[in-house]
Amino acid sequence: MQPTTPAPPVPAGAAALDAWRELPRDVRRGLMRGGRPHPDPAVAVVAVGYARAMLARPYPRHLLWPIVLLLLWAVGAAVVLAIAAPGLSSGGTASMLVAAPVPVPLVAYIYWLRGRFLAWHRLESVHAAALWVSERRDPPPPPAAPASNEEVAVRYDLSALRRQSVLCLGVVALAAAVLSVAWGPVPGLTVAALVLVLFSAALALAVRRSKVALPVLYLRRDGVEVPSLEVRVAWAELTELRVVPFRALGGRPLTGGKGRGQVVVFVPADPEAVIARTGPRWTRRVRRAYQAYGGPLAFADIGMDRPAEEVAAAAAALSGLPVRRFGPDKY
Repeated sequence: MQPTTPAPPVPAGAAALDAWRELPRDVRRGLMRGGRPHPDPAVAVVAVGYARAMLARPYPRHLLWPIVLLLLWAVGAAVVLAIAAPGLSSGGTASMLVAAPVPVPLVAYIYWLRGRFLAWHRLESVHAAALWVSERRDPPPPPAAPASNEEVAVRYDLSALRRQSVLCLGVVALAAAVLSVAWGPVPGLTVAALVLVLFSAALALAVRRSKVALPVLYLRRDGVEVPSLEVRVAWAELTELRVVPFRALGGRPLTGGKGRGQVVVFVPADPEAVIARTGPRWTRRVRRAYQAYGGPLAFADIGMDRPAEEVAAAAAALSGLPVRRFGPDKY
């Protein structure tokens, strides 16, 4: 049920975090785990503000406290080792004993943080959609539609994908270098080389599965087709189009600007039916998109040759579907 009373303004920044802490713990837990909007508009705006505040934080800030704790642990372990076994305190064995356990909790925390990012996305998407209905007084202006309703092929921006791949490899190489210093040349470089090989293989597999030689999606007169998912959805199966911010690394798009940094979402009337048609190997991916953005077909424009606004405008011209936009200046 959508809220019928006007919602108060969405808090931002520190005010949003303070308002979130003032909510009862069971309410906060239910909001983070639930997939439906809270019936109280006052709680809904707090949820939106908190989610946006957390998603806007630079990614290194999320890792600050775990890194500090791990460094404190390493220093403490080194001191204990120096006292308990003075003969080992100056050798490479001591460095390996101190640093070896560090990657395990750090990787576990990053995996947990990935789930939190998904929960924050879901928290914002679910409640922003409900508040948009309750607060809308005048319909938003229609998107700038193309001159004709011709079919459109949206392709990958290969240069952007290369930059993103180089950035990811650089981060992994830096982590590998830290391991080689902490563990000593032979074990550190061995583990570092293994990590780089496995990561490069996973990256190559992801590129192959995404079928970057094919378009990201086709906007046809009868519906939208996604070649990598081998699925086609008729316009009649969709209820609306959404344009929402893409927040990664504190909201900074990896393309270096170019007006990018948004996600275009195709919202079906029956999301589960669309998810079932994508095949088992893609189920997790499209379900994650559905949880985060409210639709299983969601495409971030940081890797596409067209901005999300242009894709949404072309889809609206072909389908006649409404476009809803969410962001800090809108719900």
